[in-house]
Amino acid sequence: MRLRLARASQSAGDTEKALLAAAIEPAEALWLLATFCSLHRKVFDADLLAAECLPPLTTEDVARIAARLGLEARWRSLDGSKLSTAQTPFAVRLRSATPAATEWAIILQVDGERALLAKRGAAASAVVPLEELADSADGV
Repeated sequence: MRLRLARASQSAGDTEKALLAAAIEPAEALWLLATFCSLHRKVFDADLLAAECLPPLTTEDVARIAARLGLEARWRSLDGSKLSTAQTPFAVRLRSATPAATEWAIILQVDGERALLAKRGAAASAVVPLEELADSADGV
């Protein structure tokens, strides 16, 4: 499980601390963990997983839960220009129409200048131009 966020404006040490301390909504964390378990064919109990994803929840908490599920979670900064060479699947936080809200997506595949993207609640994956994705990727 690779979870990466884009942010270029801070030093590496500050970015890493911010990534680990970032708040995440329990529903988003549950969706990310369940989706990565499915992608990596890891068996999990949805009720037990939901019991682990209680507020307040940080990205560091999600990494600990992921490790207990047998997933490798690495939170790090990923410059938007590097999306085309990043190993998939990975998660990114996207800018939301509501400033206080966050939206997460999982990049399933990158092909040339396009990415196959999954979002919580979406009926199907969507193909998105990498340029558009890089512009919508948000920092912590």
